[in-house]
Amino acid sequence: MKDEREDVRNLKNELEQENIRLSKARDLLLAGDIEPSDYRAIKGGCEQKITTLEFKIFNPNSKIVI
Repeated sequence: MKDEREDVRNLKNELEQENIRLSKARDLLLAGDIEPSDYRAIKGGCEQKITTLEFKIFNPNSKIVI
């Protein structure tokens, strides 16, 4: 039980980091520091990882590997 809670906590931390990364990329795009195509690439990768992390948080017994 303790390990499961720790796993969920770690997944939530990873999820938060991905959301922060996406937010920073958005800020860089708005500031004109990165190209829209670069932002789309970053966004796509972040969204894919966010989806996977959310699935693992809500389905802790799944066998999906990040």
